[in-house]
Formats: sequence, structure tokens, C-alpha cells
Amino acid sequence: MMGCMRDAKNDFGAEEVFEKFLERGDYKRLWRISEAGKRLKVLVRYRVVEGEKLRVNYKVVVAAPDVEVEMKAVGAVAGEKELNMTIKLLRGAKGSSGVVKDEVILVSEKAQNVSRPIILSAEKEAIGKHGVSVGRVDERAVEYMKARGIPEKKARGMLVEAKLKGV
Repeated sequence: MMGCMRDAKNDFGAEEVFEKFLERGDYKRLWRISEAGKRLKVLVRYRVVEGEKLRVNYKVVVAAPDVEVEMKAVGAVAGEKELNMTIKLLRGAKGSSGVVKDEVILVSEKAQNVSRPIILSAEKEAIGKHGVSVGRVDERAVEYMKARGIPEKKARGMLVEAKLKGV
């Protein structure tokens, strides 16, 4: 198994940014936040080629007030991908917030995608938002680039790379 499970209980300062690029394998990670006012941003970029599998299971447990958590994944799938990102807001997480989202580009007819952005809240005064967007490369953009002399395969690749890099 690739990746690791790490219990990151309060081992970061006021703010932590965790950024990772993934292509295949199994990845697990657990953060536990029990100090007020912490900020955690998790950004996952992924590219899964045909014939490869990627499984991600990231979880954040919040047990303190006024904590902000953002988990975002962006990627392209030609193979198989399963992404589970969970924020669990426990009682006592008053004023805390969590956002989980996954933006997926399917680049093959054989692509298999499972996205599970999950917010669990036992605290009435906490805010949670989650969502997934799944689509294909914009054909109008491909045609525009082809009209300017860029070969179709290269145009598709450039559009996917732009999405992965946040351009």
C-alpha cells in the first residue's frame, strides 16, 4: 500500500496547508484538531491514467471551536479513482466551518470516478458545505485551439494541465 495514515493531532501552528499530487495507489490520512482557532487547507491534485487506480481517504475530525477546514481535490481521470474526503464536526466545534469539494475531468470513455465529499456535524452552530463537479474537456475550447494550429491531442492535454494547475 502506498501513502500513509498520519494522526496529525495539533502538530501544526495556527494554520497548515497540506498539498499533494497523486497518480496511483492508496492514500490515507487523518487530522484531529482539538485547539480553537486552527486553520487547515488540504489540496489534492491528481491524474489517473488508463489502467491505473487511485484511492484516497482523507479525514479531518474537529473537536474545537472556531476551526476552519477546506479540503479540495482537482484532477483528471482516465483510469479508476475513488476519493473520500470527510470533515467531522464534533459537539463543541461551535463556530467551526468545513468545505469539501472535488472537481473531476473525465478524459476517457473508460474512466471510472467515485467522489464522496462528506460533512458530518454533531454541532448545531457549525457550517459545512460540500460538492462535486464532473465533466469532460470543453470541446469548444479544443476547436478554438485547433483553429489556431494546435493539434487536438496537445490541445486536450493543455486544457487538462491548466485545470490541474489552477490556471
